[in-house]
Amino acid sequence: MEGVILSVRELVIAPQLGEVALVDRVSFDVLPASVCALVGESGSGKTLTSRAVMGLLPENLAVKSGALGFCGEDLLDFGPAELRRVCGARIGMVFQEPMSSLNPALTVGTQVTEALCWHRHMSPGDARTAAVAMLDAFRVPNAATSLDRYPHEFSGGLRQRIMLAAVMLLRPKLLIADEPTTALDAIVQKDVLDDMVRVAKDMNAGVLFVTHDLGLVERYADQLVVLRRGKMEEAGPTGELLRSPASAYTRSLLAAAPSKRAPRRSTGTGQVLLAIDRLCVDYTASGGFFGARAKSFRAVDQLSFDVRRGEFVGLVGESGSGKSTTGRAIAGLVDVAGGQIIFDGTNVAGTEGPARHQARNRIQYVFQDPYSSLNPRQTIGAIVSAGLAELPRAARRAKVEQLLVDVGLEAAFADRLPHQLSGGQRQRVCIARALAVDPDLLIADEAVAALDVTVQAQVLDLLAALQRRRGFACLFISHDLAVVRSICDRVAIMKNGKLEAFDETGRVFGASGNPYVKKLVSAFPTLSQ
Repeated sequence: MEGVILSVRELVIAPQLGEVALVDRVSFDVLPASVCALVGESGSGKTLTSRAVMGLLPENLAVKSGALGFCGEDLLDFGPAELRRVCGARIGMVFQEPMSSLNPALTVGTQVTEALCWHRHMSPGDARTAAVAMLDAFRVPNAATSLDRYPHEFSGGLRQRIMLAAVMLLRPKLLIADEPTTALDAIVQKDVLDDMVRVAKDMNAGVLFVTHDLGLVERYADQLVVLRRGKMEEAGPTGELLRSPASAYTRSLLAAAPSKRAPRRSTGTGQVLLAIDRLCVDYTASGGFFGARAKSFRAVDQLSFDVRRGEFVGLVGESGSGKSTTGRAIAGLVDVAGGQIIFDGTNVAGTEGPARHQARNRIQYVFQDPYSSLNPRQTIGAIVSAGLAELPRAARRAKVEQLLVDVGLEAAFADRLPHQLSGGQRQRVCIARALAVDPDLLIADEAVAALDVTVQAQVLDLLAALQRRRGFACLFISHDLAVVRSICDRVAIMKNGKLEAFDETGRVFGASGNPYVKKLVSAFPTLSQ
């Protein structure tokens, strides 16, 4: 097709020494000044497809057949040297986690201007001038001085802006964005993607957008390709496909989207289990070298809200708002600078001894990353039974197996290791471990953020079902407003460590007069169909 930037035709990717295709006859086009979205669950082949374009497949995988047409040439005909000249200069790629793409030992300026000096043979001065202009285009504050700073000095959203600026400096014809904002909150996500699409279209570049978020697809993508287990389910203009999907699988993806979920029926008793009263938490930043004085800042400031028995309370806010710090303070994982944490009538803030120990057993935590929170050397059975040491071995094994069944796994999973499980299965293990001691309060800190939409829906349904059976309360920490709206009875919204709003979920999201809450709600992508 004339004017096509990227033409993927009958692409097959399989192991070097195997015949089972991981990507099987996938075809689509990316046009100038247009966004094409690849959508699918984990394992659908969307990331493998995008990496094949860049020649970044793992060593054990290879493109077995098909064509990767780029501006009239087949990338599969290129040797390593030719591919290096094209990738970066004419094809740019931005990954999910910008910190892993930036060298922490080098300044931002060194890393942003490197490609200009290499591919365009610019002088350092001219490259720096161009870099400042591009950082300005991506709304990085104080662009000139930012070039002299290091990656760790920036927030996640600013690091992603810097990575996008570095890629777009070379004015590529194609930008591949692989889940570029998954870890970002709604407001920052919208700002980053708005800038990414605006700059790309200004340059007449095409964008291949890899994501599992259909809300983002509807907002930004012109064309949509749905993948499942390496095969194309369907493809077409985004609006048409979302309005009337032909594939049952696409319909299931749409139904699993958090914005389409029916609100959970409350089981709260009205009795207050947890009361946070004017909570304050301070963090101390390192003072650095030569005796520099350490600096302290207030991460949570005079925060007050409560959680009733048997209800879900959402805790929402941008990155850095203090929501995770609040959860950790409640669980006794960080020190408290002031205020009270009254759990079942007892203030446990800043205390040790029997009361705090008992509260720790009755308050359990489920973290965002289910892999890093599981010991890779322990079996699932040993992990889940960590809090059951007082039980005899046979009773402990029986309870572990029952817990695994309760969270939707088989009892035989007790003998497996974490790396043998998928992300969704590992998160179920984390939930089983938390429920092993029959807690009264479960703190779920971004517990479904790393999961694709269908697995996310399964875990949310699991939490709701377990809560109905066991009666625990849940503090659900999240930046995903659609998820919070579907599962939470009440919601507290934080900004810069302070409470902005706290009320029933429908009231907060439906008719809030708070300007920040309105901005947060409007920033979050939801499916309109």
